[in-house]
Amino acid sequence: MHYLLLRHRFFPCAALALFLGGCAEGPPGGAAYTNPTDSRTALVSLDKVNIQDWDTASDQMIQSLLISDVLTHVPKSPAVLAIDRIVNKTTDANLDTELLTKNIRIALNRSGKILTTTTYGRHAESAMAQDVQTKNDFLNGDSAHTPDHSPDYTLTGKIIEDSARAGETRQVTYVFQLSLTDTRSGLAVWEDQKLIQKTGHRAQVGW
Repeated sequence: MHYLLLRHRFFPCAALALFLGGCAEGPPGGAAYTNPTDSRTALVSLDKVNIQDWDTASDQMIQSLLISDVLTHVPKSPAVLAIDRIVNKTTDANLDTELLTKNIRIALNRSGKILTTTTYGRHAESAMAQDVQTKNDFLNGDSAHTPDHSPDYTLTGKIIEDSARAGETRQVTYVFQLSLTDTRSGLAVWEDQKLIQKTGHRAQVGW
């Protein structure tokens, strides 16, 4: 009697433990963390700009800008940069160009050569800071002690998609274009273009 009772109590517990253990391990082929900078494990999509594409394009643009001597010819140091329009000319209407510009801004700020203003323009990132600055400018009037936060440079660009097909093979090229304009002269003092090209039949892991 006691043996049967223990047996009946033990079976549901053992089954539950086995079930929970299986759930903890996860099914074969389940989700797992990967290194976003490792192209061998990254998921590659022909229909969108992947996170590794943003990183590659921004890293190359950053190096191109920093090795140029453009940022040394400014009236004040560090210079002030405003992010202007980055036009999306791809088939992805939800493309977030911030993934490109944010990487560039972080690197430039860390370099000590440029500070990015978040209060300039109609689409300022920090509306609250913009309100405070407007209020301070109004209270200070034309005082010579009012700091000059107007941008020395503006960054504009385009992201263009070009696709081609041969039989079942599809090739997609994303073109990243950036221009740095000196607000004093209105001239583009630095420009660069980077291409990210992908070929395949469907999304796949690595290349």
